[in-house]
Amino acid sequence: DLVIVGVRQVKRWVMPEVPSGLVTLLRQCPVPVWVMYPTGVDRRRVLALIDPDPHDPVRDGLNDLVLVQARSFADVESAELHVGHAWKSTGRSRRRSSREARSSDRSGVLPESTRAVHAAQVGALLDRHGLADGGVAVHLVDGAAGEALPKLAGRIPADLMVVGTVARTGLGRLVAGNTAEAIVRSAHCSVLVLKPEGVPVPVTPAVHSAGGGR
Repeated sequence: DLVIVGVRQVKRWVMPEVPSGLVTLLRQCPVPVWVMYPTGVDRRRVLALIDPDPHDPVRDGLNDLVLVQARSFADVESAELHVGHAWKSTGRSRRRSSREARSSDRSGVLPESTRAVHAAQVGALLDRHGLADGGVAVHLVDGAAGEALPKLAGRIPADLMVVGTVARTGLGRLVAGNTAEAIVRSAHCSVLVLKPEGVPVPVTPAVHSAGGGR
């Protein structure tokens, strides 16, 4: 049901890539993978990373799974539940001065015109889970998800990030997988990587016989 792997905490500026064995595990494992980094601090904060898309039922279902699992962990551990969503703004951000851009990057706040669209999508998803009326801290940040969301986790600071990866064929699968891998690479806390149920993977689960049978 779940694979847990411990990864030695190192200085990230000397580890530019996720270890190849961990990358293979993230890409090929047919069940969720929990990558555990030792933090030494009990913060009791869970960060659910979502990417709403009402026109993509697979991704939408994965967002549901992320919220359900993150909420479950938060309830069991009596932890704070946070929800994070990142979107790299275009157009307006290119027209801003370099000083404005630097200010926005530091604050992690989306431009209002872009923020309204994503806030509505996030709000609809939270409402579906009964979380729209409080009990959860919502964070909308400007930037590429693989970079902005680990930084958000550090600012909270979070004990655990819960993220989904949409497995597809071709380029779509590569892009989605790279986002999850980038989050794992940049994280300073543990990361639970979820996949949609029934996702096709190159590994066939082995049949285990209990009681010493052949």
